[in-house]
Amino acid sequence: MRFEKAAESWFGKAAADWKESTLAKYRALLRKHLLPAFGGMEAEGIGTGDVRDFAERELSGFSISARRFALSTLSRILQFSLPAELFRALEFPKGGKVRKGKADSLLPGELAALIRTLEGNKNPKRENTAHVLLLIAFTGMRLGEACALRLSDFDFVRNTVRIHATLERLPVENGGTADGAKGKARTALRLLPAKTASGEREIPIPEKLLARLKEMAAENPPEAPLTTRDPRTLQNHFKKFLKAAGISKDAHIHTLRHTFATHSLSAGADLKTLSATLGHASTHTTLDLYVHPTFESKRRLQEAFRLFIAHPEKWGRQGDDADWGEGFGKGRPFG
Repeated sequence: MRFEKAAESWFGKAAADWKESTLAKYRALLRKHLLPAFGGMEAEGIGTGDVRDFAERELSGFSISARRFALSTLSRILQFSLPAELFRALEFPKGGKVRKGKADSLLPGELAALIRTLEGNKNPKRENTAHVLLLIAFTGMRLGEACALRLSDFDFVRNTVRIHATLERLPVENGGTADGAKGKARTALRLLPAKTASGEREIPIPEKLLARLKEMAAENPPEAPLTTRDPRTLQNHFKKFLKAAGISKDAHIHTLRHTFATHSLSAGADLKTLSATLGHASTHTTLDLYVHPTFESKRRLQEAFRLFIAHPEKWGRQGDDADWGEGFGKGRPFG
């Protein structure tokens, strides 16, 4: 069986329950990389050397996560189409370990400076962007979720906002036109449902934004979008606000979500509540992706350990047979 036919059969079976964004991601990988490289080959004739050549030739400039995704997809197609003994004989290059939570959050002083800059914005062309960025900063919602909001999603009796969709830029099949641009475009903006059940949620509206949001709701029809800005435009405006705030860090709008999660937990937020606010199905996702120790939390840890050594009597039993783990971390005996 030719690889092209094997990929078509695998895709038809695997894609049954995929969301549109997932479908577009796999289609783009197959069309741009896997089919040009292997499409005309017999699946049983693909060997370890072919896979390694493909990885070196096509994937050398990929990010680690994209490289792993491409190799994993190739592996799944071949496993689907090859006899077990042939598939086991193949060796796939290591895609590299993905470093979770790689992006830095803004420091408290940086976040405060950015918020002051957003609140003090006098440029009418960036007024809408400023309000969207403030909403993201104070709620931790994703950029796509904010761009998908309609004014009808805001409840000014309960002072909450309902998140149930996302606006994503997806590859365009066959290079069609998109977004009203002239000529051919590779991507188009699509309004999609929330990626998971936990992504659909209701969260409080920050008090600082209530007045302006109520004004917008009074001046526009309920189905008017919160913003008409393209996500790329919002990202460009965000860079300008960073510069105006005196922040040189290479940050993106998603950094605001990262910052919200990290500093909320540092400030004593309940992990389960934070996870639900972010739209995560598991608290492990919150910890793995967004929450990392700050320098001050590391300093507090060292100070707590120093006090533990200096005052062991506060921890109960002493001596060589003492259970040094008992009670450790179960309270705050040092103030």
